[in-house]
Amino acid sequence: MVTYTDFTSSFPLHDIFMIFFSEAPETGPHVFYMTCQDECELWWSPGDTPDNRKRIILVPFGVILDVKANEWEKSATQISSPVHLCSGEFYFMQAVMKAGKNPYDHLSVGVRQPSGQKHRPILNVDLFYEIPEKRSASFLLVQKDTSLVGHVMNSLTVSNMECSLYCARDKTCQSYNYYNEPGICELNSETRANNAERLVPSIAADYYEKLQP
Repeated sequence: MVTYTDFTSSFPLHDIFMIFFSEAPETGPHVFYMTCQDECELWWSPGDTPDNRKRIILVPFGVILDVKANEWEKSATQISSPVHLCSGEFYFMQAVMKAGKNPYDHLSVGVRQPSGQKHRPILNVDLFYEIPEKRSASFLLVQKDTSLVGHVMNSLTVSNMECSLYCARDKTCQSYNYYNEPGICELNSETRANNAERLVPSIAADYYEKLQP
């Protein structure tokens, strides 16, 4: 098994087939980039299944020669037309590379967000090998310096009585500690598979615990 830190891969003289679910961090038109050696395609679906997927990038054999892994705009064929994504939604993506005789094969996918920020390649935080579970719950204010016990959440809600946490299944769990004074939630992470049990808040921080049904 290979673990990736971003949307990139490199295996000499091998064809590469990669499937991911990408979570859009912003709403609006996104432009995708692709760099590879020797031929590659990028497919995108408007939903979280392969249904209605379409090819948005094709880099044919011979169009770009000896392109390096960090060369994203050597040819117009490496850049997609704008694709509209909605923040928080998951999209099925598929990248395919066919190896030629070049011993330095590689494949990477990048994105330019509506804000203009570029991630080339796409960061691991926005990629999933499966769609995370989504659940919801209410939280009740408890005492300081205790542990948060509960299931995974899918949204962050800040009010006088609620705060949420999020954890991708089998990924790093993340809790949000609520501060009464500034009225914000601060991220606190703990590596824990399958659930978000025993997430300890920051020092002297009030936070919210899941209400029992």
